[in-house]
Amino acid sequence: MPENPESLSPSEWKLLQRGMDIYLDLLLDDLCSVLSGEALKDTMVLGDVLPSQFTSWYTPLFLKQFVVCGIHLVAKIDNWEGDPLAACTAEELAFRGLIEWVPTLSEPDITSDTIEHLQDFREEVMPDFDVDMLFNLALDGIEDDEVIGTRLGLDSLRPENWFQPFTGLRVHPYCRDDETDSE
Repeated sequence: MPENPESLSPSEWKLLQRGMDIYLDLLLDDLCSVLSGEALKDTMVLGDVLPSQFTSWYTPLFLKQFVVCGIHLVAKIDNWEGDPLAACTAEELAFRGLIEWVPTLSEPDITSDTIEHLQDFREEVMPDFDVDMLFNLALDGIEDDEVIGTRLGLDSLRPENWFQPFTGLRVHPYCRDDETDSE
């Protein structure tokens, strides 16, 4: 049985679960729209959860893999038993997007406390918030600075590494690079 996170009340947990369903619907709709020619920036969710400075990386395969990471992450949240949630940077980005998106639902039970508790949940299940740096334009390029990157362990912030599993974790097989995947 999934564990109710300490940071979320039962009603907030249910809100997150409802939000996950809608979030996935929107990610899938957005993927279809982009594959049909719509600009990523014009989508409902996908354009907001991916850092804009890396658009040259967002090929159809890359976007499909990202959406699969979102689906994989939501399944892990729904069955969460206290283990680390995100297995790679793409899943961290998908989770960040979810936690920031859920408060936009038109639900009467979303309060400032709910928003705070969702952020607390993110802190509870994520080892760090390095992906937030990708949305701070003042830090643009930090993922490419070898001195800072090595010292802070920021290699995973480069788009070419977003689907690489963190040590000891597994990504969805669709996103796996069999040459570098650690089992």
